[in-house]
Amino acid sequence: MGMEDIDHIVVLMLENRSFDHMLGDLSLSKGRKDVNGLADGMSNPDALGVAKKIRAVTAEKFITDAGHDFADVMKQLAMRDGKATMQGFVQNYALKFAAPAKQKKYGPEIMYYQTENTVPIHYWLADEYALSDTWFCPVPSETWPNRIFAAAATTTGRLSNGLPLYNLPTIFSRLRDRGLEWAIYNDQMPNAINIRHLAGEFVRSRHGEKSRFRSIRQFEQDCAADRLPPYSFIEPVYFFGGANDDHPPHDIAKGQLFIAQIYLAIRRNEALWKKTMLVITTDEHGGFFDHEPPPHGDFIPAPDNFPDKKHGFRFDQLGPRVPLLLVTPWVSKRRVFRAGAREFFDHTSIIRSAAIRWGLEPLTRRDAAARPMWDALDLAEPRTDDTATFKKIDAWYKTQRPKTLAAGDAAEQKEMEGKSGREVALLIASQGAPRTLAAKDDEHSEFQESMEALAANVAAQATELEAEAQ
Repeated sequence: MGMEDIDHIVVLMLENRSFDHMLGDLSLSKGRKDVNGLADGMSNPDALGVAKKIRAVTAEKFITDAGHDFADVMKQLAMRDGKATMQGFVQNYALKFAAPAKQKKYGPEIMYYQTENTVPIHYWLADEYALSDTWFCPVPSETWPNRIFAAAATTTGRLSNGLPLYNLPTIFSRLRDRGLEWAIYNDQMPNAINIRHLAGEFVRSRHGEKSRFRSIRQFEQDCAADRLPPYSFIEPVYFFGGANDDHPPHDIAKGQLFIAQIYLAIRRNEALWKKTMLVITTDEHGGFFDHEPPPHGDFIPAPDNFPDKKHGFRFDQLGPRVPLLLVTPWVSKRRVFRAGAREFFDHTSIIRSAAIRWGLEPLTRRDAAARPMWDALDLAEPRTDDTATFKKIDAWYKTQRPKTLAAGDAAEQKEMEGKSGREVALLIASQGAPRTLAAKDDEHSEFQESMEALAANVAAQATELEAEAQ
């Protein structure tokens, strides 16, 4: 066995959930002592010093979005003598609510964790394939910086969501320069277009023939026809009733359907399945509790010579831990793979893995130093004993899809598929037609506001961006 058996890397990156929040129950009620997850009695103090213990989720839909910008994350890590104590989550989340009564009521909810009942696909895939419990987001901050790191292995010193567009080489441009194909699959507007060369491609050819920005329906067709490109990056829907990104307060059941849809599309084609590695993770922890301190030290290199001027952050510490599932027939059942001492896994490990597989040059010092995933593949032949899990997920998907998705969700997707990149950007910027097709979001998050600003910026520069992409 070797990485040469893998012809396709598929990355599905969802939003804002920590490892303990999504998979911590593996070590608690599921009895997997091989996983560094939750343990009885774990807690965080509230503002009065009262311990608020971990609890299983009973009603998944969280009332609001937890803080997760750099300042919030550092409060959650609760640094003491240069070490993260991980004891600031409850106090930080309580600050989202103005009224003291609501702070007391809702603050402890950040300690709640998912179970097999609420996120069954995560648990079934974790029990059948591989996971890492030492995978961290690249920086202790919010969505954009971590997603930029997943594409470019740097943010040139920026630690927050916001414009202008990044003008950076990426894993996608490295593949292009090597003569290799790639695709970003998304049914709406992906966050990846905050990188200039990707924005140009999005405006130029979204969902068109030979486009590198394709629909999820096209992903299913590409899988069935065994024509996936070597590298695929999949983003969820972030807006309106069909949102399936797992970003609170969106319905996490839709995220489970989305993961199942992607897995099944690959798994149904046996030839494709045997040469594909599916990576499922989240961009960052979203403010949810995790007990494991992020690594820091000189073995985590700053990606370049661009310092963070606002906070003095040196980019020598990773962000909180996030769930990472590695789904492929080339891993043993229930495999757990970890970074060793003075090694690290973060999203740039995906870039590093692709670079090694296809002979690409590193983007920055960060991805050059990241540990690749290839050692996780531990079998000499692809497995054929996962049929029961495949059939279980397939049956679950066919049953749950009509129960979970509203009629407006399908109409929303159809509406988006017929639009150019410019039209989609204008629509997101104006919060237009799809809001009449499905229920409005319960809350308009700061992330959505940043995406609207991105959409407006891309729409305003569409002609220039399109010309650059020719």
